[in-house]
Amino acid sequence: MVLESIIPKKFSSNARFFLFAIFLNGIGNGIFEVISQLYFISLGFDGEAIGSLIMMNPVGALLMYTPAGILADRYGRKKMMVGGFILTTIGIILFLSSKDLAILRLSFLIVGLGNAMFVVLTPLYASFFEKEDLDKAFGLNVSINIIAFSIGNLFGFVPSLLINKIGFSIQFAYWILLLTGVFILLIQTPFYMFSIYGLTETERKISFKFELESLWVTMRFTLIAFLGNIAIGVFFTLFPYYANRKFGIESDALGSLFFASRLISAISSMLAPKISLRIGTAETIIIMLSLAAPFYLMIPLAQSWTILSIFYMARVYFSSINEPLITSLFVRNLKEDEKTTANSLRLMGIQGGSILAPWISGQLMMHGSLDLPAYMGTALYIILACSSYPLLRRFMNNNSTNNDFADCELNELL
Repeated sequence: MVLESIIPKKFSSNARFFLFAIFLNGIGNGIFEVISQLYFISLGFDGEAIGSLIMMNPVGALLMYTPAGILADRYGRKKMMVGGFILTTIGIILFLSSKDLAILRLSFLIVGLGNAMFVVLTPLYASFFEKEDLDKAFGLNVSINIIAFSIGNLFGFVPSLLINKIGFSIQFAYWILLLTGVFILLIQTPFYMFSIYGLTETERKISFKFELESLWVTMRFTLIAFLGNIAIGVFFTLFPYYANRKFGIESDALGSLFFASRLISAISSMLAPKISLRIGTAETIIIMLSLAAPFYLMIPLAQSWTILSIFYMARVYFSSINEPLITSLFVRNLKEDEKTTANSLRLMGIQGGSILAPWISGQLMMHGSLDLPAYMGTALYIILACSSYPLLRRFMNNNSTNNDFADCELNELL
């Protein structure tokens, strides 16, 4: 009975391959999350340099998202996925082979270009399920990804073992872990390809005239994505750097926090479909944004790592309920043949925030204080919570699967 409330009725082999690829992706990125910024610190980079480095990934993604989305809707998702794998592999090789800041920036840019070509993944995954099961499907997707991330975060304990037991330098120990993460990310490739095996796609006639009937739906969710990503990213993008500089935290303690918070996030993501079924998808999003904001504010006020960790996990619990619901609500109100293009625009909003956030965070930490980005992020998050009602009110009390919102007038956006 419990499984029926969180697992979609239709569950094809394509979906299973896709979710296993998501699992591998989560482990690899979980390693990167806990190790990469500490590795950059070991190279002698400060917060400003790290921020300028991280922002190159969303710069590349922003440049590629719209072309990738349009071409995928016309030429097919398979070709975009192959191109994404090729570019990402090139970027990763550059990343592992250099310690020069300029080369590392180039590698992040190339990886960003490749990541943008995976804009097809969200509509591809949605195509495996019936519309009424999308809340469950995306809740399951997010939960698996989060659990995998938490496993990857536990690799934060490995560097101290490599240093103390084998005698590796801290920099080389971090590099070995990054190499491990890369290997795991590479072996996800065949499983993504298996997930599209047997799917038929019709090659459409090319037209570069931009037309999107679901434009106003897309604009609403793109604005939410932009505000949300910059509100979170302006502080949490450089959170490992913040934790290291303020509390002296290394990869083991950081990995423990990320592991615990990911498990909490997985639980909340699994609960999301049940909550949305009871009170509505849009209503749940608005409420959870409002509940998460106070805990964001408490994080920079914490005087110890333990107290900070409690506030961090509380914020994660409420905010994580939103992630699958926002995606589900967005996708199910789009025309089928516009999903990839529309999703590319929403992802551009996300990446727009990701470009600004690390740069702003680095500047504020270097020229203001370590806590200043957290206060700015809290203010932006409150703006997001307040904006969510006018942006989503048209979806309230309506979990339908049609496209009634595609013809919204511009003056109804706010």
